[in-house]
Amino acid sequence: MPTVNVDGVNIYYEVHGPKNASKTLLLIEGLGYAKWMWFKQLPEFASLYRTIIMDNRGVGESDKPQGDYSMATMARDAAGVLRTIGVTGVYVLGVSMGGFIAQEMALAYPHLVKGMILAVTSMGGANHVPAPASTIEAMTPVPGLSPEGQIRRGMAVAVSPGYWERHPAEMEQIIRSRLEKPTPLHAYLGQLAAVARHDTENRLGKINVPVLVIGAELDAVVPVENCQRLAGLIPGARITIVPGAGHLVFIEKPDFFNSLVISFIDGNGEV
Repeated sequence: MPTVNVDGVNIYYEVHGPKNASKTLLLIEGLGYAKWMWFKQLPEFASLYRTIIMDNRGVGESDKPQGDYSMATMARDAAGVLRTIGVTGVYVLGVSMGGFIAQEMALAYPHLVKGMILAVTSMGGANHVPAPASTIEAMTPVPGLSPEGQIRRGMAVAVSPGYWERHPAEMEQIIRSRLEKPTPLHAYLGQLAAVARHDTENRLGKINVPVLVIGAELDAVVPVENCQRLAGLIPGARITIVPGAGHLVFIEKPDFFNSLVISFIDGNGEV
């Protein structure tokens, strides 16, 4: 398995797509999610770009250390993957917590980032619009509840109303994927604590690469107002709100989502 060791932690990654592709795309997933989440993106993106997927520390094939997690640390992990592969000037797609990591990457390692797609994410901090209490309750681990039960609770609020009822087989597929390499409680809580501390609001003006922000109209995890505020703080950022979609917009509406990403990259950062 290809891994890179960053500060004693092994980070798993994969490289897909043509080796001679002129553009490279790094995909960074969200809280508690691993590389499986790109099952509706990877085939299309890898047909066009050199596409890198990775597991953040704490999930999937990567190490799951005890102790402190932070966005700066996870951005360093991602930078370590790019350095190991030997690429710079990549497009970065970060979803939810992955968008937090992408922001830190652009600020700390600007030479590595050519452009960013920040989806269903936020700048964090005091002006972040919190999720409804019902969402926070669903995403909070319950003592004694099985891993599958916890996954089902969290996934219930991650999509628009009625989506899982219309796509039950897809929900079961995702649950199976998550249970193959379950995220230990300490690692989930480590990522969750890092999410709670995320705050780039006063630094976003320093980002000087093209940015597309993608929000979801019915997002109950990261309310869409956060995407609107985020786009307003990044110089020149564009924003598209996907109608009728919840937090897992890339799963609910993959054709539309993928087309937004491809148009942005192929337009050299214009949409």
